[in-house]
Amino acid sequence: MKPEELQELAALHAAGALDGPDAAALCGRLTAGDAAAWSELRAFGEVMARVAAARPQTPPAGLRDRLLRRIGAPAAPAPAPAPASPPPLPAEVFQVFNPARQGDWLPAQIPGARFKMLSLDLERNFALLYAQLDAGTRYPAHHHSASEECYVLTGDLTTEGRTLRAGDFYRADAHTDHEGLYSAEGCTALFIVPARDLLATVPLPAGAA
Repeated sequence: MKPEELQELAALHAAGALDGPDAAALCGRLTAGDAAAWSELRAFGEVMARVAAARPQTPPAGLRDRLLRRIGAPAAPAPAPAPASPPPLPAEVFQVFNPARQGDWLPAQIPGARFKMLSLDLERNFALLYAQLDAGTRYPAHHHSASEECYVLTGDLTTEGRTLRAGDFYRADAHTDHEGLYSAEGCTALFIVPARDLLATVPLPAGAA
């Protein structure tokens, strides 16, 4: 993907006009920890925040025409009937991943905490994370712009005065304040978190501008 194509995808996402294969392409690069994709997405998110605050910004060339084409596009035709024996899913939409052995850890601001991104859906605003906390690690209090869910795989995880162990689950509703997380023995867990919160707080990968 050329740099200008990546820039256009990031701009369209920031404008709320990215969907279909383009959204899948951008999410795939973010999930893989692509430094350029993270950098462009962060940059255009900041641009849109300035636009919302009435600080004019110049969009990339061609973005206006593409947005107008999407707005004025005719309704999609009715889908064809599903075949009696559907073909196998192509590799790009069916992925098998073992987080304990595969993939790079994404950077984290909290000493003793690390995670891998298993899935990212910007359109539906969620990210699925595989997380590890070392013994004695404390994750600070934070606010949820959307719901947060956690399933403990190993070890212990204490939150809101309760200690969870392997097999335990918690859910925090949207627009709530969370006092934080603590693991005395260390743990691994799966988290579903708001993608927009994640993009705003995770440091850019090494090599990002």
